[in-house]
Amino acid sequence: MSRRGRIPTYTTTLGIAAALSLAGCSLALNPELPSSQGDACTRNTDCSDLSATAVCGAAGRCVEALTANCSNFTGPLGQDNVVMLGSINPTVGDFSTIGLPIEQAEELAVVELNDSGGLPGGRRLVLLKCDSGGSREQGLAVADHLVGTVGVPVILGPAFSSIFIDVTTLTSAPAGVMTISASATSPTISGIDDDGLGWRTAASDTFQGGAIADLIRLRGFTKVLALGKDDAYGRGLLNRVSEELIGELGEDNFFSLTFPDPGTTPNADLAGAVASALAAIPDAEVAVLLGTTEVASVLSLFETALSETSTSVSMHYIMADGGKAEQTENLVKADETLIPRIEGTEADHKNGQLYTAFSLRFQQRFSQPAGIYTANAYDAVYMVAYAMSTLAQDQPVSGRQVAQAMSRLVPPGQEISAGPSSINAARNTLASGGTIDYDGASGPLDFDLAAGEAGANVARWVVEKRANGDIRFINVGRYVIDSSGSGEWTELQ
Repeated sequence: MSRRGRIPTYTTTLGIAAALSLAGCSLALNPELPSSQGDACTRNTDCSDLSATAVCGAAGRCVEALTANCSNFTGPLGQDNVVMLGSINPTVGDFSTIGLPIEQAEELAVVELNDSGGLPGGRRLVLLKCDSGGSREQGLAVADHLVGTVGVPVILGPAFSSIFIDVTTLTSAPAGVMTISASATSPTISGIDDDGLGWRTAASDTFQGGAIADLIRLRGFTKVLALGKDDAYGRGLLNRVSEELIGELGEDNFFSLTFPDPGTTPNADLAGAVASALAAIPDAEVAVLLGTTEVASVLSLFETALSETSTSVSMHYIMADGGKAEQTENLVKADETLIPRIEGTEADHKNGQLYTAFSLRFQQRFSQPAGIYTANAYDAVYMVAYAMSTLAQDQPVSGRQVAQAMSRLVPPGQEISAGPSSINAARNTLASGGTIDYDGASGPLDFDLAAGEAGANVARWVVEKRANGDIRFINVGRYVIDSSGSGEWTELQ
């Protein structure tokens, strides 16, 4: 296997002239330049006169890779012998506490792979980072840029289930581009028409919904309110929990409804949803809140409403992974009486020592703990890169080729652990026609190749106050799923 000398990996944003100077070009950006207006090209360096960040795009014309919402990148953008990866996450605004750490984990993986020689033949990866803003419209717009203008073969993300479904079915799959999300968990995704191009390293919420229902049973709650955000993620979880409990508890003791998605509904009436729920079961013991960062606001509304009644109800709250966010931490900091009354679930994506090693590398690079779904994002990049390692070195990479090559990464095969120490072994095995069994930081990732997903156990988290006064989330339990799909809650030792 031939390998070129190491090419420095750069991470930059619009306006950081020093990094662009290292890349060998100055910034001359026209974010609105359509592909039809650029010169014809066959390689990226044909476009260097346009700007330091111009590339040979999808239509064989020079295009500007960066736009207002795709303004960051990692890797040798504008150079030849590279493969472009698109990334779509909410990195600005309310959802950035979820999306930015995911993007950072993708960056970490790209840096490690590039620093270890990149793909066979010395091809380096370039990560073009786009902000979805957590909205369908912006998610589709940046996907159109990545697919129709830049011509990436693979999109990492989108982060949210509804946006993932829309981007995959409307934009990427019809163009033969693969999507692989680290955090899109809705059960609906398993049945979408994606032509085999929609993948995810996060487990379906089919498992998490069942685990939540069993947690309610374990707690002995018999009067239950369940509220889900009106998007694919919230509805999927809500439907699964409802299927488990409505027949068991009866309609008088189990009430469910959706609340409007603040990301798509201006002035979303969350208070109205809370009022309807409490009117249905005024003496409810637990409220199950199934959404993302906005569930902190929903919880706060419950507390306000209950404080204004004559009852002495002390509500317990159960959240899913979307509630494990900074907004919930801030709520608890303001009212520590919530600490024993909040718990939640998430897919168990912390794979022992491999996760610990990843987490330490993440903290070393970004000076903050690895967030939820970061290990899944890290693994997604590694798996895509390893799939690309099976392809011809001198030919363009297509999303369909990458998706088909995922079959080379599941058992049986040489066991390869996540992280930089195994890159050479994986690359050499795959380039020589072999197969590997990838053991990720987030879990084994033994994909169902027809569905493009892998199962996982479920973890239980709580909020705790540390001795130094800091509020943090900590995993304390595990729901282990057997071959029949049933599970049982146990406490971590």
